Amino acid sequence: MSPDPHEEEISLKFHGGYLGVLLPFFFFLMGAVIIALSGAPDERGLWPVLIGAMGLGLVLAKDRNAYSEVLLQGMSQKIVMIMITAWMLASCIGVLMTKTGLVEALIWLSLQLNLGPAGFLLATFLICCVISMSTGSSFATILICSPLLYPSGGMMGVELPLLAGAILSGATFGDFSAPISDTTIASALSQQANIGRAVRSRLKYSVPVLLVSGIVFVLLQMGSSSASVANPELLSGEARGLPMLGVP
Repeated sequence: MSPDPHEEEISLKFHGGYLGVLLPFFFFLMGAVIIALSGAPDERGLWPVLIGAMGLGLVLAKDRNAYSEVLLQGMSQKIVMIMITAWMLASCIGVLMTKTGLVEALIWLSLQLNLGPAGFLLATFLICCVISMSTGSSFATILICSPLLYPSGGMMGVELPLLAGAILSGATFGDFSAPISDTTIASALSQQANIGRAVRSRLKYSVPVLLVSGIVFVLLQMGSSSASVANPELLSGEARGLPMLGVP
């Protein structure tokens, strides 16, 4: 996005030169990696790391008033506001889908269709694609789908590594392609591109990959030596959440 011509350009200098500029970014990156590897339950664990990175930048800045002004200018940009709005909508949709039982309804539908392990694996992949396209967040999709689809797939006899891969792949699809994804919004607006056109251009590449991935998952499962259903009496689902398919 083009800068506001009425805003005065502020030049920042940091103690340590380029190293001082990069240290806050490295601080945030390392903190995010450590939190992710430690199994943080959600993205709220990143808040202290983000505040710490901003505080480190404030300490390293030679002109702290100018640094604070630039920080506020960056947070007040249109692209940031749009991304925050998208995250809020994604959170609302995620909670709505969880409370209304959409994933349980899709599990019920899969059971009614008598899908075998390969069919359930493909259904898991497609369900995660639908959820991620609705929320625009891979993290939210994993939190919504994993607690239900992963144990259900295990009871269906699906290979667990393939099941985990299907959930992650489906979650990533929406994070890359959804119109409300922060990835889509940031990449489009930062390059002054139309979001709708950016989504359409991405779908030309992501949909063929989706189809190929689905076929590969099915073939790998069919070539495995899994048993059919380990505990069929434990499998369950409810149809009440099926109307939520209209939300995406």
